[in-house]
Formats: sequence, C-alpha cells, structure tokens
Amino acid sequence: MTSQKRTVVLERPASVERVPVGNYMIDKVRLRAGERRAAMSRRQQALVNSETVKVQPVGQATLIAGGPLTNSVSIVRRGKTLVFNYELRGQGGMEYRLINDRGIVQPEFAVYQGDHKVASGKFEFG
Repeated sequence: MTSQKRTVVLERPASVERVPVGNYMIDKVRLRAGERRAAMSRRQQALVNSETVKVQPVGQATLIAGGPLTNSVSIVRRGKTLVFNYELRGQGGMEYRLINDRGIVQPEFAVYQGDHKVASGKFEFG
C-alpha cells in the first residue's frame, strides 16, 4: 500500500496488522501458495488505484484482498462460435492472473463428449 509519504509492504500479513495513520492506495497484490503464484491483473489494478484504505488514529481499517482464489468460465455463443471467458477472482472480487518464472500462465481447457476429448486449448488474456 502506498500513501503520499510512505509505502507499507505486508509480506506475510497476519489477520491484524498495525500500520501508520494515513490514506493508502493498493499498489500491488501478489500471492503465493507453495509453488503457485498469482498477481492482481492489470485491468483490476487500474480500478483499484482510485480506491483508498483510510487508516485513522482510532479504530480499524479493512483491506479485503488475496485468497482463496476462485476459477470461473463463462461461455457465450456468437453465431457458430462459443467464446470462453476465464476469470480468476479473490477476496473482494479482485481479478488475478497466474504467474510463473517466465511470466503469465495461460489456463488450459479441454472439451469432452463422454470419454472422448473433442477439443482443447489455452485461454488468451485480454
């Protein structure tokens, strides 16, 4: 989180953390579970930059981000074509993308008719 005067990094946050008083913008959210990693999507980042977390001298402020992450696919028919839309969402409805050492991981899919695979591919981002 970033304010005009300081940056706060919550490396392995507990359920309750103490941070200096101020108005903070969420700069980045990166998650790790074992070897699996995810980062907030760029599209989500643009939306979140306009929101602030206000930490006041008395009381609590809540930052809702992180896991668990939920995979979902919506399918829309366009003529004879089926369009698959993949989303990976976390707490607060934030959208994430999977990453590895080489960059973004493209989720894969397969379509079966009974036990027979009839199609497969990878989702493109964007």
